Amino acid sequence: MKLVSKVLSVIYIVSILIIALGVLLIPQGRLVDWIRFDYKYVVVGSAVYLLVSLFLLLMSASGKDVESVVMLTEHGEIALSIVTLENLAKSVINELKDVKEAKVKAHIVKNQVVYYISIIVARDVVIPELSEKLQKQVIEFVERNSGIKVAAIKVKVENVAAFLRHKVE
Repeated sequence: MKLVSKVLSVIYIVSILIIALGVLLIPQGRLVDWIRFDYKYVVVGSAVYLLVSLFLLLMSASGKDVESVVMLTEHGEIALSIVTLENLAKSVINELKDVKEAKVKAHIVKNQVVYYISIIVARDVVIPELSEKLQKQVIEFVERNSGIKVAAIKVKVENVAAFLRHKVE
C-alpha cells in the first residue's frame, strides 16, 4: 500500500504543478470560457482531487512506520524496533524485587537508545541505590543482548508502594 500512496502522491503533485502552470500561462479569458463550457469536467476533476486528497491524508495518518535502530552487518542489516528495546529493559526491571511497577519508554537518538523509566518502589528501599542498580543492569543487558548503545536512562520514581496489612483474626 505504501507504493500505491507514493505513486499517487507523485502523480498528484505533478498534476497540481501542471494545473498551476496552465493557470499562469493560459490567458484568463480563455480559461474562464473553458471552465464555463466544460464545467462537468471541472466538477469531476475536483471530485477526483478531493478523493485522492482524502486517500493520501488517511494513508499518511495510518501508515506510521515503527521507529527502529538499524545495525549493518556483513550479511545485511538488523532492525530492532522501539518495542523490542522497551521489552528488553522491562525484562531486567521485572527481576528487581524492590520495583513494584514500571513503565518504560524508549527513544532513538543518533542510533542509540534513551530510556525514560517510571517506577513505583517498595517503601523500605534506598531510592538512589535502587535507581543506580536499575540503570547499570539495564545498560549491561540491553547493550549485551542487542548490540545497541544505551545513551541514557532517566529514572522517575512515581510513588512508593503501600503494603496492605492483613488482619489476623
